[in-house]
Amino acid sequence: MILKGRKDSKKNDGGQRNTFFVGSYFLDYPRSFMKRIEFAFAKLIKRSTSMFPFDSLKKICLILFSIFILHCGLFVETIPPGKILDEGEFDRFLKLGDVNYHYQDFPGTKGDIFLLHGFGSSTYTWTETIPYLRKSGYRIVSLDMKGFGWSDKPLEGDYRVERLQIEVASFLKALKLRNVVFIGNSLGGAIAALTSAKDPDLVGKLILIDAVGPYPMKKPLIIRMSNLPFAAEMMKTFYGKWLFHWNLKEVVFDPKVITEERIGAYFDRLRTLGGIESTVSFSRTLEDGFAKGYLGLVPTIKQPTLILWGKDDGWIPLTIGEQFHKDISNSQMIVFENCGHIPQEEIPEKTAKAILEFLSKESKNK
Repeated sequence: MILKGRKDSKKNDGGQRNTFFVGSYFLDYPRSFMKRIEFAFAKLIKRSTSMFPFDSLKKICLILFSIFILHCGLFVETIPPGKILDEGEFDRFLKLGDVNYHYQDFPGTKGDIFLLHGFGSSTYTWTETIPYLRKSGYRIVSLDMKGFGWSDKPLEGDYRVERLQIEVASFLKALKLRNVVFIGNSLGGAIAALTSAKDPDLVGKLILIDAVGPYPMKKPLIIRMSNLPFAAEMMKTFYGKWLFHWNLKEVVFDPKVITEERIGAYFDRLRTLGGIESTVSFSRTLEDGFAKGYLGLVPTIKQPTLILWGKDDGWIPLTIGEQFHKDISNSQMIVFENCGHIPQEEIPEKTAKAILEFLSKESKNK
């Protein structure tokens, strides 16, 4: 969106006065970040010295405010559906119904591993874990759920967890995937658990990584914020990379994990068409009804189950993982010290090692 400057033709002391309008700073708005900074400084200094009797403090405040605005959603280019900024040889699309799903398919002959991301995430979350898993010879399929990553984000879509689970099961059936090793993190863990209970023929083994459970807990701040009135409108106006930096600080233990590359990957996927609206829509579906239905299904899970948990998870506490372990009879649990909500990103090698050791042990027990 381009905001144009305007002129006020009212005369004052025999001359014309240009009325300041912030949009005029962005008539020739450049895309490069550093160019944006240079552009903003040049424009602001010129305006503040030629048009207004601002003192130095006001000039500085205006400059800082404009730099903040440069990071906001008003000036973020939307990525159209079906476009991938970092497309690779394993990226695929599959249309089911009205939704075009993005997924990655890494070949293998040993069996099928299916990976499912969490809230606000995507196939990107497995980027550093997949190379370790591939060494074992498994075929690995990773999906972007509807409303996330590079998949479509219909504005009027049904984003209830129950509906997402049905769609994920349909995706598995469309790819003729049966008896998979279903690995889910966070929201993906909830859908993995639900699929294990409701469609047991699809899941041979279950691995939950800091999974959303049906047990009482305080919702993360980003979820609570999404339930505020006009949340989507506010996020579209003010979101930027700063939001992802703040959000990642909430979910990781080691801040060194929060790199510019990682922040950019999350940011790019949210600035797709409908990205913010779908995120808010999903957040508003997490009501008590979902938890009540889910609670009764967890004890019915019969598949061999591995529960992985970051001890320092700031979103979903360790007590939730312990409750999963208690309710799923055929389960074992590993707790990672000094790790947060996304072990597959914080400690990918350790995460993959725990997964492969579990699978090796289970294959020997057959």
